[in-house]
Amino acid sequence: MPKVGIEPTQPKLGDFKVEILTDRPSHEVRLALETFFSEGQPDDLTLLIFSGQGIKSRDGMLYFLTIDTRLNLLRSTALSAKFVNEVMGLSHSTQKIMILDCGYIGAFDKQEVVKGSSDVVAGEYFAGSGRVVLSALQDNSRLPEGPRSHSSVIRNLALGLKYRKADIDRDSYVSMDDAFEYLCKIQKPEIWRDPSLNSDYILAKALVTENIEA
Repeated sequence: MPKVGIEPTQPKLGDFKVEILTDRPSHEVRLALETFFSEGQPDDLTLLIFSGQGIKSRDGMLYFLTIDTRLNLLRSTALSAKFVNEVMGLSHSTQKIMILDCGYIGAFDKQEVVKGSSDVVAGEYFAGSGRVVLSALQDNSRLPEGPRSHSSVIRNLALGLKYRKADIDRDSYVSMDDAFEYLCKIQKPEIWRDPSLNSDYILAKALVTENIEA
């Protein structure tokens, strides 16, 4: 999470048990994700945030790039959306939140990288029982060069939590609906939720700060 003065482990915020993976090879990421979701209990709220770069293959599969990704070997060197979807589905947790904040491109052969199509949506790849998926997938014309800074949706959401602006209904809690409505004022995210859900998920407690930014 961007360094804006809050940490998700704070009891006043959400008291999450957090593991952060930065610039790790694909096999380590897969192991960490399967471990994370396999340990989820029915009463747990599991939250997965991905900030990075994605690529849509010729056959329409979505992959997330890792430090060891090779564009001509995506299945073995990248993190597939299919794998993420599968391990989420096997978790005993009945409350699952995924926040996707990444650019993506379309790869049509080993050398050519072209602009991705606009039909990459969260519900297409991550629909499932007990899930709410908030995404801000942005199509890019090419892979970014150099290290990627914290992306806008995560930074905006973090600032919204810090300065309580994301608590839209002022009930002292930030739900996923609150987060989505707040982000819609700044950018164009998408949200998908399990149609069978009869209540919204609470993402965090609203913080009370004296220094409210505009």
